[in-house]
Amino acid sequence: ISDSAITGNGGGIYVSNGDPQFEDVQISLCNAQFGAGIYLEQSSAVMSGMLILDVTAQQQGGGIFVDGSDPIIEDLTIGNAMAMADGGGIFAEDSPLTLQYSEINACSTNGGDGGGIYLLRSDAQLSNVVVADCESTTMLGGGLVAMNASPVVSNSVFAGNHATTDGGGIYLAGSDGWFDAVKVLDNEGTAAGGGMHLDGGTHSLYNMVIHGNSSGIYARGNASLTMANCSITSNDMATDGGLTCNGCTLMATNNNAFANMPANYSGVFDPTGSDGNIAENPLYLSTASSNALDWDLH
Repeated sequence: ISDSAITGNGGGIYVSNGDPQFEDVQISLCNAQFGAGIYLEQSSAVMSGMLILDVTAQQQGGGIFVDGSDPIIEDLTIGNAMAMADGGGIFAEDSPLTLQYSEINACSTNGGDGGGIYLLRSDAQLSNVVVADCESTTMLGGGLVAMNASPVVSNSVFAGNHATTDGGGIYLAGSDGWFDAVKVLDNEGTAAGGGMHLDGGTHSLYNMVIHGNSSGIYARGNASLTMANCSITSNDMATDGGLTCNGCTLMATNNNAFANMPANYSGVFDPTGSDGNIAENPLYLSTASSNALDWDLH
């Protein structure tokens, strides 16, 4: 499906009150108000093998717009999708979507939040997802934004994303996040939280690698963090370093914080030396490539 430009919604595919199945579908060069690639409303669509390229939404959801739906999506690739408001790659509202084994690359917003994915009251499950080189050109969350949502994210990578303000890789506000085996690499936020910005909420962070971001994690607004088996290393910003807490609480076990500038921990008690927390060079094999997806973090 290609070269479709409409004044309404769903440039490539529009679904309302239907539960279709899509397999091996390519959508390109489409334009619409909401959901330039795909628009789903009140739908339990099942998708696999989807490719969405070079699409633009004048409002939200450059690649996919989801409203009041619970789709199951796997093997999805979205590239060079743009939204003039929120959700360059995917915008989901009141939609507990499942996304797995998928890639969102070089997507952006121009005037809104969430260059890669924007979740609004959507308790999404993301597994084996790569969000890379996405950008919020004027606002928050280059890779992922969650507002009043409780995302569950596992075995995923957020790399090389950029936000003009907060949360280069990930931005959560009023949300409870659960992250396991997630890599947050080489993201940049020109304000606070180059890797992750957590505004309030209860967050579980397990088995994560947070490396080479403009800053690691910035948490505020009575955010509560439980961290175990995480490596927070070589994150560097003038004001924030590895983990900065502004009114947050931290429970930390078996983490490594090393070579973060100006400090490994700020605004919270440094747990290094207790409960298995250390400060040691992780000796990653290679972080020389300009593309963080090529780093060898063994």
